Amino acid sequence: MSLSLIPEIKAWVQKKKGGHAKHAEYLVERIRGDHLQPGVIADLGCGTMTVTRRIAELLGDVEVYGYDVKDHAAKRDDDPANLRYSVIEPFTFGQQEPKADIVNLGGVIHHVDQKDELRFLQDVHAGMTDGPDSRLFMHEHTLSANPWRRRMETVCLRTVEFLINEAAESMLTQYNFYTRERLLALLDRAGFEVLDHEDVGTRLVTLPSLNTNTVYWCRKK
Repeated sequence: MSLSLIPEIKAWVQKKKGGHAKHAEYLVERIRGDHLQPGVIADLGCGTMTVTRRIAELLGDVEVYGYDVKDHAAKRDDDPANLRYSVIEPFTFGQQEPKADIVNLGGVIHHVDQKDELRFLQDVHAGMTDGPDSRLFMHEHTLSANPWRRRMETVCLRTVEFLINEAAESMLTQYNFYTRERLLALLDRAGFEVLDHEDVGTRLVTLPSLNTNTVYWCRKK
C-alpha cells in the first residue's frame, strides 16, 4: 500500500468512527455541565480543524479560534461564522489576542520536545484569561505504570505516529508520551490545578491502541 493513501484512509476512519466529533461533543458537555460561559475557545494544535469546526457548530455564540504552527487547514464555504484560524510561531500562543477562556489541547503535547514541554504549557497558561470560566481541557495518551507494558505501548504509539505523520505527511513530530503521574506533575509545575482527570479508553480517538487515553480538566492556579 502506498503511504500516500494513509491520509485518505485516516480521514475515512475518522468520519466513520466519529472520534474527532466525539472529542468536541465531550468538551462541550463538560462546558455545559459546569455551567461555564466562555466567550472565546482556542483549539491549539488544531491540525485540519475537524474538532475546531465541530466546537464552533455546537457553540454558535462563542468565538472559536484554531491555532497551529503549520497550515494544515483549508477554509471551507460552509465554515461557521464564529470560526477563526491562524498559523502562529511556536510558543507565541500567550501573545495572541483575544485571550482564551477555554483551551483545547487534543493529543498535542506529545508532539513537543521534552526539553520544551514546561515552556509550552507556560505559554498556554499565558494565553488564557483569569476569570472563573477559564479552563484547560487536555486529552492525551496515557502510558501504563507497568514498565513492561509501557514499553510495548510506546513502541506501538511511535509506530503509528511515524506512519500517519512523518511517513505519510512529512510532518515532523516528537514521541514524548506520558504516564499519568508525569503529566499531572508537569501541569502543576506549569501553574495549573487539575480539577479532575478521567480515563476515556479509545472512545475519543480514531484508532484502537494498547494504551488508555485520559482527559484532564484544569484551571489556572
